[in-house]
Parts: sequence; structure tokens; C-alpha cells
Amino acid sequence: MADLRDSEAPAVSAFSDTFEWAGNDSGISRKLNGAQMRAAWGLDYLGSTKLAAAAHETAVVNIAARDFLWIFVRIASYGGSPDATGDIGSLRFNGDSGANYWSQHAQFISGAWTEFSVPNAALIRLAGTNSRLSRNVMVTVNNLATRGKTCNIKNQTGTADPATVGTINIGGGEWVNLVDQITSVQLVDQGSNNMGANTGFIVFGKNF
Repeated sequence: MADLRDSEAPAVSAFSDTFEWAGNDSGISRKLNGAQMRAAWGLDYLGSTKLAAAAHETAVVNIAARDFLWIFVRIASYGGSPDATGDIGSLRFNGDSGANYWSQHAQFISGAWTEFSVPNAALIRLAGTNSRLSRNVMVTVNNLATRGKTCNIKNQTGTADPATVGTINIGGGEWVNLVDQITSVQLVDQGSNNMGANTGFIVFGKNF
């Protein structure tokens, strides 16, 4: 076993099962392998990106396949042109821009739930309605190769006003692909507006 500085070691997500890590426990030398280290660290970090300046879409993030994914999305803001009401950030998987997605959202507006359904779409919308304000979104994804990539979506849109509470938004969607696991993720506005600088996402995954 060769010695490595911490800065020279690969990322936890890249540990092979036979990668060995030595440690000292009260004077007793102990050794962990890569599989044990990944399990101890919990979720595998798979990739992330953010916008340096306003843009309609982020870079594509290529990820290692995992059976289950957690995608955390931060939308800093939306531009007001060409649509003055803003836009809806959306997810695209494996570069597929065909009509192979659907999304469904329920928003609590003025004391009642309202549904927003989008079938036969080219991406999965992360909210039911347009906004120009910030959004915080958590998406969990079933990522088995032979099943549709079903997503559970929890979104909160800001108001920029302490006297105004935000609209509750819960939703879901699916990438209907029964052959491939998700190995790339991109955040794209469903309309033509831009998303603000520092908008981005981070992806974690786990096989179980």
C-alpha cells in the first residue's frame, strides 16, 4: 500500500472497492477499503455546476450511474424578458430533448390547490408557474435502467417580501426511458428567459 497525502487521494465517489485507507485509532493501526469509506460517507457526490452569468441553461453535468439520485437546485432569479412573468427552471437528462417527459405540480394559491399538468414535454418542469424570484428545489429520482425515471419534486419560491408568504408547491415528473440510467443532467429554462448568475445544481447518488 503506497502512501498518499490527503490532497493526492481521489474523490470518495471514485474509490474502488479495493482502495485502502490507513488510520490510527489510539495507537492501533486500522485499515478501511473503498467500499467501507463510501458507505461511511453516506451519499456519493456525483457532480455540480453553477452559472457565472445569466444564461438560459447550465452546462451539462456528466455523472456516474447510481440507482437513486438526489438533485438540489438553486435558482437565484429569472430574467424578465421576453416573458415579463419570468420562467420555470427544468431538468433534462442524457441530452434527451424529445417529448419523453411529463410533469405535474400542485400549488396552494389563495386558499385552494391548483394543478398544473404538462404531458409530452421535452423536459421536467420544477414548478407549476412562472416566477422572476429565487427558487430552492429538491428532486429525488428513481434511476433503475429498466424503469421510468420517476421524480419527486419539492419546490419553494421566494417572495423578497417578509410580509408575503411563498406559495407551497409539490410535484413530480418522469423521464420515460426504460433502457438507460441517467448519466447526465442539465438545468434549462422551459421558456426563453435567462436564469440569474449563481443558479446551479448539485447531484448525489447511491446504489442500494
